Amino acid sequence: EARDTQAHFICMCHNLLLELEQRLAEEHRISNEAEHRRREQRLDEQRHRARERKRVLPAFVETCRRLTQTSLKFIRWLRACLFSELPLAHFLPALRHLYQHL
Repeated sequence: EARDTQAHFICMCHNLLLELEQRLAEEHRISNEAEHRRREQRLDEQRHRARERKRVLPAFVETCRRLTQTSLKFIRWLRACLFSELPLAHFLPALRHLYQHL
């Protein structure tokens, strides 16, 4: 029972993180462009290796973002927000600054 509860709690937290990231991108135009570029570069490398082996990259690899990864920058930023009494809007410039730097 305890393991099930822990697993549900972890899934819930992860989904809330994804929802917050999506809202920040849509409402405030804040997204981790450096991480998007790194993912695209890794995907290009996978495509290149597949072509060398005369294979095709599976469609799910081409289209799906790995949903299990959240950047450590984002998690640390959110932790700072949660332990502060200031409103979230106060921390948005800090996140924008974090995402601009590799």
